[in-house]
Amino acid sequence: MKNLYLICLLFIISACGTPTTEDRITFTQVDPFLKVFRESNFFPEYNETEEVAAGEHATFQFAVRAALPLKELSAQVTAFTNEKGTQLQSSPRTGFVDYVRVGRQTPDRAKDAITSLSHYYPDPIIEQNGQSVTRDVAQPIWISVPVPTNAEAGTYKATFSLKGKMGNQTFELKKEISVKVYPIVMPQPDLWVTNWFGTSPDKMKIFNGGKEVEPYSDVYWEMVQELADKMKECYSNVILLSPLEHIEFEEKDGTYTFDYSRFDKMIDIFHRAGVLKMLEGGHIAGRTGDWSSQFAPYVPRYENGKKKLVQYPWNRNRLSTSIASLFPRLPPI
Repeated sequence: MKNLYLICLLFIISACGTPTTEDRITFTQVDPFLKVFRESNFFPEYNETEEVAAGEHATFQFAVRAALPLKELSAQVTAFTNEKGTQLQSSPRTGFVDYVRVGRQTPDRAKDAITSLSHYYPDPIIEQNGQSVTRDVAQPIWISVPVPTNAEAGTYKATFSLKGKMGNQTFELKKEISVKVYPIVMPQPDLWVTNWFGTSPDKMKIFNGGKEVEPYSDVYWEMVQELADKMKECYSNVILLSPLEHIEFEEKDGTYTFDYSRFDKMIDIFHRAGVLKMLEGGHIAGRTGDWSSQFAPYVPRYENGKKKLVQYPWNRNRLSTSIASLFPRLPPI
């Protein structure tokens, strides 16, 4: 009888066969509006053709999840081509969606608020290959396709492929995606859009992967240029820049002189990037403590050759002298 059980077991195993890579990996196109959490394990399949006007961006989202760890993931998209062989003259961009942990939820949340059990929410898109994914953890992948304003109307198709390693095995998964371009050109938005940003050393350090960045060094200006180009993609057209932060001050016998070269270079970078349609002057004052405290203006002061912005009471002579000297000397844009 034992031998009979053993034979049956071997027969079942041989009938089932060895699981393939595709059997162990879930790879599905999902609605771009779907929030894929780390713990997500059900992905409603979405095979819709993305419909856009010329001048818009078509967006796709995929989700991958596996029973084993995935390593060295890379994502590629072929050129979008219509039935006549005409290609969209643009380069699709791919990225792996990363997560931000929310430590404290908003009180009195809406009834339809989406909650992550892990408290990790999808947010930044990492535009580089080589991603690793832990077993049984979902990883969304984002695809953005800029459609030129002169794109010919019609349906364009491309192939999205995901390559990587699972254990010692390499794999490649493919999926056809399509964009339908309507004979409509999306005009440039005329709404004033401002996205606040910072270029102080502590902010640029985060931007530089945790490495210190010397203010106004070559690396610093390269990162400002990257920031300007990214803001152009997000249709920003109002730039918040603080004269107090970027102008160099010198005081002699109560008289101030100003060097605008760094401030001018900052303006020039954003202007050439096409995002400076309106300039928003930075704050000249801030609260002295919490949100219920009083406001106090900032005055530049140098310590060990480095400029600091120090808050002074409104009635201080130094404050009135520096502010009264600065504003009449701000150059016209």
